[in-house]
Amino acid sequence: MREPRRRTLLSALAGLGALGLVGPARAQRVSRPIAPGGGAGAIAGRFNDGGVASGMTPGVFTVVSTDARANTMQLRDDEGRTGTVHVSGDLFDVETVKPGDRVQVDFKVPVEGSKGLEAGGVWKVQR
Repeated sequence: MREPRRRTLLSALAGLGALGLVGPARAQRVSRPIAPGGGAGAIAGRFNDGGVASGMTPGVFTVVSTDARANTMQLRDDEGRTGTVHVSGDLFDVETVKPGDRVQVDFKVPVEGSKGLEAGGVWKVQR
């Protein structure tokens, strides 16, 4: 009995796609994927001085501040440079970290014309 309903739903979704009412799902890839966890192999993150087409280099950063309303974290690299990174609420809860915590961040490839940084993956580094 469930099989006909499933086919009906899939047929309806296919029909909406054919009409252009439902577009294809698009996922944005991360710039240089890294393994989560911040273990011994984790590298220190570094904010680029700008202009890198492939995006920011992933790594471990120190949390300077968080803004839960804007879903952003201000992070500092080991050389003292800071940057504000937008984090999707579905990806990571910025309220789970506080200033001084270390996080491993993998950045999304920037959309052309975008000046903001967006996290593609965030993991709290356990000390």
